[in-house]
Amino acid sequence: MKNFRIKTLKDGRTMLNLGCGPKTNWEWNNIDFSPYATLARHRTFARILLKVSILDKERYLMSVKIDPDIIRWDLRNGIPFEDETFDVVYHSHFLEHLDRGLALPFLRECYRVLKRNSIIRVVVPSLEAMVNDYIASISALESGDETSFTAHEEAVRELIEPMVYREHPTTRQQSVLQRIVERVVRGNARKAGELHRWIYDSYTLGALLLSVGFSDVEAEDAFTSRIENFNSFCLDLNEDGSVYKSGSLWMEAVKK
Repeated sequence: MKNFRIKTLKDGRTMLNLGCGPKTNWEWNNIDFSPYATLARHRTFARILLKVSILDKERYLMSVKIDPDIIRWDLRNGIPFEDETFDVVYHSHFLEHLDRGLALPFLRECYRVLKRNSIIRVVVPSLEAMVNDYIASISALESGDETSFTAHEEAVRELIEPMVYREHPTTRQQSVLQRIVERVVRGNARKAGELHRWIYDSYTLGALLLSVGFSDVEAEDAFTSRIENFNSFCLDLNEDGSVYKSGSLWMEAVKK
């Protein structure tokens, strides 16, 4: 077991954000395995990459907002903390990147490091929301609304593209040099772990949480939570109060 320092809130709670990507709260314990974790911990190196045009400005500005104490760790190797360490375990838009067979072992790890009578909050893309958008676009087309074809194409893209693309849409916006370097360092979307390997609705995700041992499984939204003062951490909300990732499924459960 690695000996990572555990940060504690002023009220004494310990909070864990898994697979955090660039969305961190500096009072939390944040874990990620993406290049953002490396850039956040080596800011001088990030500035050099920006200066020589290997790192684009958008990614650089994103990296400097990340918790500099972020832990770089591959969560496929488990969660590097002792049993019953945290008052809250949270992960957003991470679970869908795991193969279906790895989801259950990962959630067991979440259960293990969570204290008794504490909450896990899981956020994933909502299959139900995507399907509803798709059906609505079909209905609009069938009613003769030809202007809805763009919405239909977008609904199909939202369903399919995250599972099959070879290059992340944001990567396509970079210069040729930046794209080449990123491919060398990270590989394609599959190798980098960017593809969606599964998709959940409230029933399948709820069943998964129950099978691990969690109870009191409930669907929330971006603004509601049983976690005290959760919105103040701006993880599911932007700083202006808008939803960070719309079209999501937000679920919470309790370890009794």
